[in-house]
Amino acid sequence: MRVVKHLFFCDLEKSMHEPWRDLRVGDRIRITHIPPEFLKPNYTFPDETRELYEHLIEHRENLTVHEICDHSLPWVSYEQTMDDGEVVYHALAVDDDSWELVTGR
Repeated sequence: MRVVKHLFFCDLEKSMHEPWRDLRVGDRIRITHIPPEFLKPNYTFPDETRELYEHLIEHRENLTVHEICDHSLPWVSYEQTMDDGEVVYHALAVDDDSWELVTGR
């Protein structure tokens, strides 16, 4: 199993009143789009992170917040089985507007 942590800090001071700050352990979210910061000119991030976002969006995966770290960032995890059978465990910090809260079942 391979473990990949995806962490890209936004401007934490600027985002003091962002909805992600209200997330709590146990909340379920769904990634709906690639974070706007990632689309800015000259912004680079690993292909593996882009591919993860694309997969989560395409498959409408529900993710559960499993931790609020020391920097007050909510973290979700996702276990992905690759085409070759390799299992990749992704941990993703959520500090942008790329998600929606999942309610109900």
